[in-house]
Amino acid sequence: YGVITPGNMTGNIMSANVTGGIGLHSADLLTTLKTGWLLGAKPRHQLYAQLFGVVAGAAIVVPAFLLIIPEPTAEQMAAGVRTVLGTEEWPAPSCLVWAGVSEAFSNGIGGMHYTTKWAIAIGLLIGVALTVWEKLAPKNVKPYIPSANGVGIAMVIPGSNCIAMFVGSAIAEIMRRRQQENVVVPVASGLIAGESLMGVLIIVLSTIVGLNLKL
Repeated sequence: YGVITPGNMTGNIMSANVTGGIGLHSADLLTTLKTGWLLGAKPRHQLYAQLFGVVAGAAIVVPAFLLIIPEPTAEQMAAGVRTVLGTEEWPAPSCLVWAGVSEAFSNGIGGMHYTTKWAIAIGLLIGVALTVWEKLAPKNVKPYIPSANGVGIAMVIPGSNCIAMFVGSAIAEIMRRRQQENVVVPVASGLIAGESLMGVLIIVLSTIVGLNLKL
């Protein structure tokens, strides 16, 4: 897309997100279809539900985004901040990744700071090395090899999230060793969903009702 529309950051971000989203959600929906089929659900009925989810999601997500995500303050605008996404209050790591890719396409690799180029090269080498190491390492060593995905995610999310993920993983490992692994996924799912819903509720109350609430 950078070749077709060079310098068009908005077009690059939108087209790249659409392409990546299609692949991601296609794989996710296929997994869901298989799970439903194993449980006895008819694929046709699942397809109807998924199509309804597309319409409902489009009708809800866009207004919710416009309602929840605030405009940059005057100080942020003066500092050159065009959106609150990517700030400390709204980290949005996936948005930062796509924005970085789009900027690279728009301005070219030569427009990057030399430290950014070094970071890309080092990250690439570490990712490849960890992946190859995991494939070739003995079975008793593999559990101690750091996850390339985990290291990469830790580079683009706030430290508080990394600490929370570490604490959750440690608790899950303790539960596994106590033969109570079956409760890990339900409890973790509930915590993640509850935190997300409460965050949205607090923002809605702060925006619409005017309550002075802080996340």
